[in-house]
Amino acid sequence: MQFATLFFCLLSLSAQVEASEKIAQDLIRTYWQNLASKNYFKVAQTLNNEELKTFKETFVPLYEIEFKEGKNDLLKATFGPDISHEVVRTVTAEELFSKVIEFTMKTGGMVSDIKILEPEVIGAVKEGENVIHVVYRYHFKYGEKRSSDLQVMSVSKTEGIWKVLMPETFKLISQKFKQAIVSKIANKPIKPD
Repeated sequence: MQFATLFFCLLSLSAQVEASEKIAQDLIRTYWQNLASKNYFKVAQTLNNEELKTFKETFVPLYEIEFKEGKNDLLKATFGPDISHEVVRTVTAEELFSKVIEFTMKTGGMVSDIKILEPEVIGAVKEGENVIHVVYRYHFKYGEKRSSDLQVMSVSKTEGIWKVLMPETFKLISQKFKQAIVSKIANKPIKPD
């Protein structure tokens, strides 16, 4: 009797792990589909809420720095010419993220010309109860050339909801913006890394 109970508990646990991994893999696919279609607001909706909040908390002071210097170039560039400074504090983290990423992709040169194709999910590794790392190969096209890259993205569960942990690339964007604003205010050219 104990063996049967143990067997069914293990079977149930295995099914839960598989379901969680499937959710994580589907979330990564959705993230990449939205990124490929340049729907950055929907990309933001797949991201971890705490990380989006931190992204916003990092960006709002950048707009404040610029505003204190009597400038609003970043604000106008990311939100358009008809935006007022007060609005930046009230926009949602998703709205801010989508505007910043849209601006970054438009001004990214070659990066904006790359077409992202459907990712190929290879597998997933569960770390504890609330984190799953998804291994995938994404394919991209630049002109007639095709290439692919193997990467890992992580998904976490907070308050029962699975979300993608923000890729480091997006986190680095705020550092680049800060560097650009400080350099512009100081009237110094931006030094490439």
